Amino acid sequence: MKKESIFPVEIYEFYNKDVAAECLKLFKEEPTWKNDNVPTGVKTCKSVETNPKYEFMMDWFQSCFDEIAEDLALECDSLRANKAWGNWSPAWSGWYHSAHRHAMSYYSGVFYLTDGPPTYFVDPVQQREWAHLHVESRKGATTGIRSYSMAKPGRFVVFPGWLIHGSLPNNDPEDRYTVACNSFPSGEINHGGDTYMLKLEVSK
Repeated sequence: MKKESIFPVEIYEFYNKDVAAECLKLFKEEPTWKNDNVPTGVKTCKSVETNPKYEFMMDWFQSCFDEIAEDLALECDSLRANKAWGNWSPAWSGWYHSAHRHAMSYYSGVFYLTDGPPTYFVDPVQQREWAHLHVESRKGATTGIRSYSMAKPGRFVVFPGWLIHGSLPNNDPEDRYTVACNSFPSGEINHGGDTYMLKLEVSK
């Protein structure tokens, strides 16, 4: 018997504990946290990408997106890390991110600065759970509609911007800090012989 998966969703993973530790230190001193996620909580620190003190982190994000662009052999000059913001869920707050996707982002990422509740991803093939004959498996819940990504300091998980995701409530005794990051193709995009379909310069 041969078994293979078709149309899988590719998710990339990187690690940098030093960058995470330095960013966490800065976040704990950051005065610009706002309650923008109502009613689910989760404070945000916006426009991290334009703040000079976080340039070291944006540079590392860019190196990760460079690796992804090379792996996918994307026909663009760069997959630009162009937007980032911080997320803070205080201990015992019960705050969480409801299910969402990142509009205007080709690949997006979650950078974990602390331990805490996981990020979940929703199966994009809705028919697998909602419009299909469902038969339980004796192996347990092997094909549920969610996949969980554990929060580990220094872990950067990158996924297609269209993939719906969220985070579980923070009922842990420690604050949960993450950074969300978006990317967008930049430069000459989709080369066709001696021309291209679009030329777009993306900045931070």
